[in-house]
Amino acid sequence: MLSDFLLRGLPTPVRLFGLVGFLFVLLVFGSAVVSAASRSLAPQHKVPVSSIQTAVGLRGPAVQRQRAAPQRRPAAVDPRALARGIHPPKPPAAAPGPEPVAPAPAVRLPDPQPETQPNPPGSSSLPPLTHVVPIEPESPPEESGPGPPPAEEPPAEEPPAEEPPAEPPLREAGFEDGLNGWSIGGVGEVVPTVVTDIVRTGSQSGKVILTGTQIRSELNFGGDGTGSSADTVEFREGDEYWYGFSFYIVQMVWGHPGAHNLVMQFKSDGEGSPAFGLDLWDVGGNRGLWSEGTATGGQNRFLAPLSERVWYDVAIHFRASTQDNGFYEVFLDRKLIDSRQNTSMIVPTDTYAYIKDGLYRSGQDIPGTSEIRLDSAKLGRSLASVSP
Repeated sequence: MLSDFLLRGLPTPVRLFGLVGFLFVLLVFGSAVVSAASRSLAPQHKVPVSSIQTAVGLRGPAVQRQRAAPQRRPAAVDPRALARGIHPPKPPAAAPGPEPVAPAPAVRLPDPQPETQPNPPGSSSLPPLTHVVPIEPESPPEESGPGPPPAEEPPAEEPPAEEPPAEPPLREAGFEDGLNGWSIGGVGEVVPTVVTDIVRTGSQSGKVILTGTQIRSELNFGGDGTGSSADTVEFREGDEYWYGFSFYIVQMVWGHPGAHNLVMQFKSDGEGSPAFGLDLWDVGGNRGLWSEGTATGGQNRFLAPLSERVWYDVAIHFRASTQDNGFYEVFLDRKLIDSRQNTSMIVPTDTYAYIKDGLYRSGQDIPGTSEIRLDSAKLGRSLASVSP
């Protein structure tokens, strides 16, 4: 052996001491190798002893007492004592341990948890809460003060504004006061009468009727109901007005060009035909209201169809002139049906014009009975002021 070779020639005690030391070195080296190998093969995760003990139920003093006493490492042997023949004392026999306990059933261990740090001094030893509900700080009470002003109630709906009253006419010639407002000068064969059977406004109207070959039954606008022409309204150069009246056909012998059948005429103060007039004609199936005279350009113009036993409201807006500086617009029931600009509403050789309402016809050409009603004649500055 290597030890015998190295110790050969030495005294016996020295050789024994060297042999014991060599064995001790081998023992220490072997223990270190075994310890390193066990550490390299051990699992990397450390399981706290307390967790294992809790899982398998090995906690408490009773269990601790049942644990086997740990093995003590043998005391080191002094080589010099061995050389002198002194042997180390034998360790005392181990006391008989408790009877073996049956192993506990296998229990699934929880996953290893990282070791927790010990609680610092003064901290609670209670286990950590799994869920912490934050406590919201109470908001300070709102300062009492004047609240917001109450919402204003929507204003009550105002009733619709009443339409302003119509502009009053400048002159009016109804039949509520008989023939007052009219003149019967130049009336013709038959003077119109006041009746109450058919009216447009109020309670009375004017009745105009021609029979046989009678030609004329007319009223001049403006007067006191007599033959005086002192209050007849005259229109001169540049005068601009609205004139309105209503008529109702009870029965009619309709005229035609060459057989005039006028219901209204804008008559000049001289002799001859008017510059502008409205006729009741039936021409080529066009039975109704026509216009004729030099103010229309010398043409007979069909304006609107008419029926018997119906009230019609006529309004004429005009400017009087003898020098083609005039115009006219004709409305039937507030609808414009005829107009002409730059015309003479007065015959150029005359001075003024006036208005006549009723019937003026060629009795020899269209004999028979024609009857109408007249009502609500007005002179004003607007359509509204002359409308019934």
